[in-house]
Amino acid sequence: MQKEWHRDTSLRWKRRKDIESLVFDVANWCMNNLSSNEKLPKVWIDWKRQKRCYGEYDYTDNEITVYPLIHEKVEDIIDTTIHEWIHFLQDTEEIIEKEKTYKFYKSANPIELEAVELAKKYTKKYLKENKQ
Repeated sequence: MQKEWHRDTSLRWKRRKDIESLVFDVANWCMNNLSSNEKLPKVWIDWKRQKRCYGEYDYTDNEITVYPLIHEKVEDIIDTTIHEWIHFLQDTEEIIEKEKTYKFYKSANPIELEAVELAKKYTKKYLKENKQ
């Protein structure tokens, strides 16, 4: 990652290739620190403007997509990438079951709550290890 970037560095004026490099650096960190015996997901960056979606994990295609234009700071990109990696690590059957159960109450979904909590924890670890 770029040395002049800090957790609260704004992404507003950063070049696309630098933001993409950050996402892939975080995904690489996840691969090394949050390992799985499963086939690794593909990581995509989608530059379409999103109103509410920061990222998503598609368990059907085993793909993580991050939407940088909705993010404001470096820390947000790191958190989203780790959050979606956590979904990759979660049990697919449980994800499907909880999606049905909490269809209208996503904020109460235990799968989502776990991903939020773990992403916070691992974002701090990533930032500390990368001296951000």
